[in-house]
Amino acid sequence: MSGAGSEILLICYSSYDNSMEWSTKNIVVIIGLILTIISIISPITWDYYTHRSGLEFRIESSNSLLPADPLLKDFLITYQGKPIRNLTRMDCTFVNSGNTPITSDDIMDAPTINIPKMSGVIAAIPLSTDPQNLYANLSININKNEVKIGFSLLNPGYFIRLALYLNGSSNELPSINARIKGIKEVKVINNIQNEVKTNKGKDLLIGNLMVFFKYIGIFIILLFIIVSGKAAFDFRRTKNLLKKNPNLLSEFDDADSIKNFIDKNLSALGSDQKKKLLMKEIEDAEKDFSEDNKSRLIAAINKALNTRSSSETAFIFFVIVAMIVAYFYWPIL
Repeated sequence: MSGAGSEILLICYSSYDNSMEWSTKNIVVIIGLILTIISIISPITWDYYTHRSGLEFRIESSNSLLPADPLLKDFLITYQGKPIRNLTRMDCTFVNSGNTPITSDDIMDAPTINIPKMSGVIAAIPLSTDPQNLYANLSININKNEVKIGFSLLNPGYFIRLALYLNGSSNELPSINARIKGIKEVKVINNIQNEVKTNKGKDLLIGNLMVFFKYIGIFIILLFIIVSGKAAFDFRRTKNLLKKNPNLLSEFDDADSIKNFIDKNLSALGSDQKKKLLMKEIEDAEKDFSEDNKSRLIAAINKALNTRSSSETAFIFFVIVAMIVAYFYWPIL
């Protein structure tokens, strides 16, 4: 994060320096905020993971049907009038890997298997289904080099097993395009050992790192919301308290008492704002706690309370960031 975002982060950090007194009341309030957030997030997370939709396209095997014999170079093998270079059979399984059924009403665009150009598809045959009476339709488009899978209902664990016949080698994995409600993408899983080259291990590592950093980022955002929100709440409470009792600060008898009040109740300002708005008046009051210096310090405090604190700015910023993250990355929204 750079620019304005970095400045806000620094402001949020600086607003909680060593001078803040973490009383038992503050700790109880923070724990209450954390428990409130957990109570909100937990049912949403539980609902998401117990009603998760998922589709997988598993590649089980890939075998060449033409022996590597030098004599075959002199033969012309054709299928429906087209020459066959290297006939390959790829057995695949299309399975509902989620926890919820997928119906025809959920399907906007049926799953389509896209075959790499180097391995043109020439045929697709259904092998089996579970259950046996499961409706499954394979529609092949040789010109576009794709196979479309049609079904009316796919309950959790139901699968369609099929064989793809390719005119060429299977050095590249096919991809799947689909638009189905609740499913971001159809995962292609390679279950062939040492036959099809993939970056599965690398992709898995990157995927795990992305998930790790995503949850770390969510935790940091929530932490900043809690910390800055607590400081902003205390700042507003102090402002309202002085409105109800304007003579509260006048009752202090020494500069240290007023300074302790500032450190405890105006921590939301942050070190930079304190230095700009209050430092000179605090130093003058510490040197000479006269009525004039005391009045100027009280006036500076009232002026500071009418400004937007650093923690309030940070709180608004991180709430907006949390809303943006939730909108783009939380599937339930």
